[in-house]
Amino acid sequence: MHALTYRHLRAFFDGHRAVDDCRATLELLATPTADGTLPLRVLLDNTRVKRSRVCAVHSPFETKDALRARGYRWSGNDGTPPKTWCREIPSTDVDAELAWLREHVYTNGRGAQPMVDSVDLKRTRP
Repeated sequence: MHALTYRHLRAFFDGHRAVDDCRATLELLATPTADGTLPLRVLLDNTRVKRSRVCAVHSPFETKDALRARGYRWSGNDGTPPKTWCREIPSTDVDAELAWLREHVYTNGRGAQPMVDSVDLKRTRP
């Protein structure tokens, strides 16, 4: 949060205090960017875009750097899915992403397939 507030607002906030964190968040969302766009508008527009989570299930170890460079993140041990590289993208980009995975990750012909799930931004997480 400190880097974001400094980069966008050129200001520092005393973090880890609930009131200060709330004020910094409100200030970030209400302060226009250099092109005049309000971050809150960008946030709201992005919540209306249908999204999908693409997971490179059983991807070969040697493809981890390409996946990381593409924006995939290691899912860790949360169990959804277990221990794999995943990224969220607009649902309209899924076909292109699957083509990229076939070309750069699943090249060994072992039959592994990525997993694609829709993301519900309205669902609350435990």
